[in-house]
Amino acid sequence: MKQKTKVPLNENPKQMCIGLGAGYAGFGIIALAMTEFQKFLLSRMDQPAPDKYFTDIMSNIHSVWELYMPLLILLGLLFIVFGLTFNRLKKHKYKISIFLGLLSLIWLTGYTVKSIEFIRLFNATTPFGTGHSGIITYIFAGAGLLFLFAMFTVPQYYIMKKIKSSET
Repeated sequence: MKQKTKVPLNENPKQMCIGLGAGYAGFGIIALAMTEFQKFLLSRMDQPAPDKYFTDIMSNIHSVWELYMPLLILLGLLFIVFGLTFNRLKKHKYKISIFLGLLSLIWLTGYTVKSIEFIRLFNATTPFGTGHSGIITYIFAGAGLLFLFAMFTVPQYYIMKKIKSSET
């Protein structure tokens, strides 16, 4: 009986694509569910929100997530399909991986631009947006952006690296 050898996740581009896609789709689904739950809670308040700024901020972040999270789910599903069909694809794996990477960067750029609008609104309408607190808001936003950039580029770099090394 031939024993199957286990390959670590970071050594198998097929598993990496499926895992990455599941992560993207899962995050998008959770974000949309959270958005709907928050909108439900806001609609059930007996009295209006403490102030108009609060509802403006919530409305802004909801509009960002309602636009970009379905696209993230779709991107995740594309990665999952790529991973599931990985072994059947004899050619063009590297080109497909580059295409998915470009779609990811387009998503990240659009999400970043819309998020900057949210951060500006947040800083303009809350006491946290003045003085040192405003700077701290931008520091946390920058850290979040760096995290997202790493989340979108590092796994894809390893996927493309493994594909390239297996094609040569």
